Amino acid sequence: MNDQPNDNRVMVYRNLTKDCWSVKSVKSGRVRFHVKVITIVNGQFKVSECGRQRVIREKKKYVHAGVVGDIGFSPITLDGWTRVRYNPYTTATFVDMDNNPIHEASEIYLTPEGYVYMRNAA
Repeated sequence: MNDQPNDNRVMVYRNLTKDCWSVKSVKSGRVRFHVKVITIVNGQFKVSECGRQRVIREKKKYVHAGVVGDIGFSPITLDGWTRVRYNPYTTATFVDMDNNPIHEASEIYLTPEGYVYMRNAA
């Protein structure tokens, strides 16, 4: 997957205060907008280990994990998609429902309820 920053690449993370997803430009580092639902293509699941350790140590919620990629189109159905989750207290990475580490996906769908789904193109 491409690690080069460009104008369209974003980082998406859950905004607990606003109950939505914050979409931040990778290039500028600024939040561009907030959405209830978004799809990311050519995505990577990112976790800052330093930030994760701070969460564990202080038992407070800090932004330290999210999805990086390009904005795509939302799916009509979730058939063929796999649920992904992240809990800093139990895993160091995003994982699937069988606790297998997940680092990237061709498509990532972030729902209004705060769930994350992924699928890879065939």
